[in-house]
Amino acid sequence: MSVPALIPAPLPTLPNRVSGIVAEERSVDGRLRLTLQCADCLSTETPDMAVLMTYVFHPATSDGRRRCKACRIAAFPDCPCGRCTEDRTGSLYR
Repeated sequence: MSVPALIPAPLPTLPNRVSGIVAEERSVDGRLRLTLQCADCLSTETPDMAVLMTYVFHPATSDGRRRCKACRIAAFPDCPCGRCTEDRTGSLYR
């Protein structure tokens, strides 16, 4: 689930975590849930499992900025990589 930013500044990354991981909690069944923040629009997401996160680093840059889908598309509108193609079209094969 993504949440629009309600704060005017980025939240701090948790100690010993990769950039953009701003909170963590244990679910009722004991799984670790991470909250991720987009470096550009400051919105957050808390996926049920880490493999479902959509706020990611762009593979063509090493700037260390985690971005949501909309901000990645805006920052890299012509990128031909698989993730950007899927973000723009909904499919890896279009």
